[in-house]
Amino acid sequence: MDTTQTRTGLWEDSDPVLWRRAASDWRALWISDEVGRRGRQALTDDLGYAGPSKIDTLQAQGRRLRADAAAGDREAIDRLTRAEDLGRILTARQ
Repeated sequence: MDTTQTRTGLWEDSDPVLWRRAASDWRALWISDEVGRRGRQALTDDLGYAGPSKIDTLQAQGRRLRADAAAGDREAIDRLTRAEDLGRILTARQ
């Protein structure tokens, strides 16, 4: 699916609550991935957080969402799909 189709699909299904949730989920997934690549303290410093507790919370949320989706939870699968679609738009990846 190309970025234009993704953007159009998300817009047509537009619901402010779903957009907010997708943005929150995408941030948690991104943090979870980045902690694995760069480390918790480096990410805390780069984002300007006072301490790593916010990073820990977001990382746990991202892991939980992926685990729930992998376990077949329909809501988690839908949330993961929306978050990944939004991430492709935000990062302009196809």
